[in-house]
Amino acid sequence: MNQSAQILLACIMTAYSIFLAENARTDLKHKWYYILFSVMLTQTVLACYQILAVVYITGTVAVFLITTIKKELTLKQQIQWIGFHAGIFIIGLTVYLTIAQLFFMSGSGYLKGQILWTKIGLVEGLHQCFKAIRYSLKNNPPFYTGFYDIFSILLIVLTVCRMIQNRKIKRRSNVIILLAEFFLILSPYVFVFFYGGGIMPRMQLVMPLSQGCILYLIVLIFPDRAIFKTKVQKIFVQGIILFFAATLYKDTISHLNYCNRLYYTYDWVFQYDTEISKKLYWDIKEAKDTCGLEDSFDEILFVGYPDIPYNMTCHTGLDVGVSFFQRDITVTMPFRYRILCSMRNLGYPVECNFSEDQVSDYHTYFEEYFAERVDGMPSYPDEGYIQYLKDVEVDLEYLVVKLGDEWH
Repeated sequence: MNQSAQILLACIMTAYSIFLAENARTDLKHKWYYILFSVMLTQTVLACYQILAVVYITGTVAVFLITTIKKELTLKQQIQWIGFHAGIFIIGLTVYLTIAQLFFMSGSGYLKGQILWTKIGLVEGLHQCFKAIRYSLKNNPPFYTGFYDIFSILLIVLTVCRMIQNRKIKRRSNVIILLAEFFLILSPYVFVFFYGGGIMPRMQLVMPLSQGCILYLIVLIFPDRAIFKTKVQKIFVQGIILFFAATLYKDTISHLNYCNRLYYTYDWVFQYDTEISKKLYWDIKEAKDTCGLEDSFDEILFVGYPDIPYNMTCHTGLDVGVSFFQRDITVTMPFRYRILCSMRNLGYPVECNFSEDQVSDYHTYFEEYFAERVDGMPSYPDEGYIQYLKDVEVDLEYLVVKLGDEWH
């Protein structure tokens, strides 16, 4: 949710970057400098969110298909078109990767750590990939409508019919068009196979884009109704139109309902996070005073996660509608970055710092020397959910904030 505004803006900039590149291509002599603007925009787009590289390519392929269909480009013109846009994208991506590697991605294993192939093996990885694809072909808002496969097949069928009807277009040109359409259809699954199965929710925004492009192309190449002369043909065409209308209505209603409930849940969770942040901030201060700790004491541990009192209207989906206090349970211990960042952003900053040696000590000794005492503590919001724990034998001390019973 925190990234939604910048990703939306980046998507708009992606479209404008493709627009500038296409304008440069059509009038290279007078608009060559549009290439510079396009490459510069690409840097901003990729810096906002790296997955937009796939969105950029998908959008470019869609523009290629629209241009080819409208202008009936020859094979030579198609290759020149693809080469021009591919060159601009490669330049933009190379510049971005160079800057990123020099300044803020050097040594980062963030993306590598999420790839499942090395953890689950080839067979299980393929199983997870096909499971994710099967899931995407069902009606699962907000990313999937359940009609993606039908729309994809319809596009291919209409394209083939158009090729048979229009014999002016050479076969090799048709092959390029079909390959581009297959890429457009398969583009949402690039990351599924790259990661080896399920992917993060924000990566699924490629499918709505691909489906939108597919629907636009279907409308663009759909035959003129004047060529359908028999009654059966006319009924068939009307049936397809009614199917589209019904599908649009169904998707609009179900997805609006789903998204409205998500936004309602966001508001609900935001209010909850604000209230708990305020209480934690003042209770931690009080606990420090009670235990005789200085304000600078920053070995604070957040363990467990609270139960959020959702009502019947609330709806959580994938990573959506989940409190910051319910994240990073064991992954980043003893740090709970999202808790610390969200509390700071809400105006209730809590300082929590651990050196490398202290992190090592936590993972080595905490379970053995402190787990039993933490298990005996009450959980938020009961009195005593914040306690100062110390063990002389290992010379470790923590101010433990127990948010929930499930903390291991």
